[in-house]
Amino acid sequence: MVIKCPVCGEENPDDATICKACGAPLENSSEKKAKSGKVLIAIFIFAILVVVAIVAAPIIYKSVPNNHHAEDSDGDGMPDWWEMKYFGNLSQTASGDPDGDGLINYKEVKYDTDPRNPDTDGDGVEDGPDWIPKADAGIWVR
Repeated sequence: MVIKCPVCGEENPDDATICKACGAPLENSSEKKAKSGKVLIAIFIFAILVVVAIVAAPIIYKSVPNNHHAEDSDGDGMPDWWEMKYFGNLSQTASGDPDGDGLINYKEVKYDTDPRNPDTDGDGVEDGPDWIPKADAGIWVR
């Protein structure tokens, strides 16, 4: 087996480290295979990590646990603890919008936003039209 010089094209013995014609450094074909194998392994590991991240992200970043068993003594679809936390009573309705932000109370519960503050994350966009009402995502509107 021979190694072809990448500079001048001269054929050199398999164990040569420099070209006998031009003196350019030569790379052994087994070294090339080893390097390409390492690159393939790195790409494979990266691809696995991307897939794991895509699968895990919705699980990790779920902001509000879906608790269908939370006590709702008035049957309005909102947990009593939530109504007491924000209003001190159970008189609010699921379709109400006390802060006027366009996000009804039922969705304020779902998105874990403050039903008394029209702009929970303080980014200048009211919670109703805000795509991410709990995080400003670095975007500020003035």
